[in-house]
Amino acid sequence: MVRVDQQGQPNKTKPHKRPHKRPHKRRPKKRHKTGGFDLISPLYDALAKLTFGGAILKAQTLLLPELKGARLALMIGGGTGEMLALALRAYPQLNVRYLEASEGMIKRAKARLSQEELARVVWVHDVHLALYERPALLDGVDTLITCFFLDVLSPSEARALILWVGTHLRGPRGPRASINAGRAPRWLLADFQPHRGWRGALISLMYAFFQLTAGLRNQRLADYRALLREAGWAEFNSECLAQSLIYSARFKLLFEEDSSEA
Repeated sequence: MVRVDQQGQPNKTKPHKRPHKRPHKRRPKKRHKTGGFDLISPLYDALAKLTFGGAILKAQTLLLPELKGARLALMIGGGTGEMLALALRAYPQLNVRYLEASEGMIKRAKARLSQEELARVVWVHDVHLALYERPALLDGVDTLITCFFLDVLSPSEARALILWVGTHLRGPRGPRASINAGRAPRWLLADFQPHRGWRGALISLMYAFFQLTAGLRNQRLADYRALLREAGWAEFNSECLAQSLIYSARFKLLFEEDSSEA
């Protein structure tokens, strides 16, 4: 439509244009790194001992002999670092990447170590999803350690993580390309077993406590040993503790040639 002035002549002035607004850019959501465990990190070890006696720590120490030939371990959800300290002191050749979501847990883990031990640890303050974004965290790793961590994840999250780790370790940047190529990757696992009856009630109570105090979303255990076996990890030793509430298990990653020989 052509605009006209008071004399009926066409108005050649350009219509006023509204200033162009730049599209609003959404800021990426910040990932919650603490996982809520900062609040209870000072009490975590005492609560574990009060509830399960020494079974939590024993389940981890039973795994220590498998680190004898390890050079680079990735600990996921290592907590207050009890096993980390024991492992570094027992095996001077061992280096560790320590992936932990709680800053409070990391501070307590660092406080356990000497200066020499601290120099052998790379600290990664992040959730397990960092592995998908930074797969280089697995480069050269010959041992995975998850002690009472997989129970924090939903069963589908645990399955996805196990499958992804196995795929990466079988790849060209896995341990067979490193100086420790002669040792098949290990997965050292300590966790709770699914149960019914009073054991199941105790596990449900434990989940309710961490949901209240740490905002834990998962409320259900999975059979993590079965998930590992399904993903091509061969279980070669395990023990049960605390009336079968807790187990300690060791796995070795099978490659294609291993499967064909079997």
